[in-house]
Amino acid sequence: MTVSSKGIAVYPEKNRRERSYSVTFFDATREDTPRPSTDALNAMHGLRSDLFWISETRFAFLDCSINSSQVVLVDLQRGVANARVASAVIDVSAVVDASKLPVREMPIDGRAWLLAESMDVQEMENAGAKLRVWLKWHPYMNVTYLDVNLNLPTR
Repeated sequence: MTVSSKGIAVYPEKNRRERSYSVTFFDATREDTPRPSTDALNAMHGLRSDLFWISETRFAFLDCSINSSQVVLVDLQRGVANARVASAVIDVSAVVDASKLPVREMPIDGRAWLLAESMDVQEMENAGAKLRVWLKWHPYMNVTYLDVNLNLPTR
């Protein structure tokens, strides 16, 4: 089932480009519910944190899919229709120790193992920000936080 919501999509880039806020949902609790294809499942994004407002016009969050986990910074200073977005990819295999996982999973799916508890601004500039991302700890983690640099496009 596809649901359309009200709002302006700023992320991921495909939704932003298509000005689409459509999301595919399915009921995993029912056996008779049609399942999305493997490609659709792999492409699904998962919000793995709250939205952390780091200034009056900027917020950040952790987004994970099976192929990519990243910290995303959205700048609304020029208005929602002209939002600027920057992201920094997280090397999940450096953060999560695959040998300790209860299941063998390669590549490691950040949707299952990453959760950001908070984000703190280390530095802020017009062109971007340096953030410290505090991760929810569990026995499979190699680190408790990440420092990421995000550079906004100049357009």
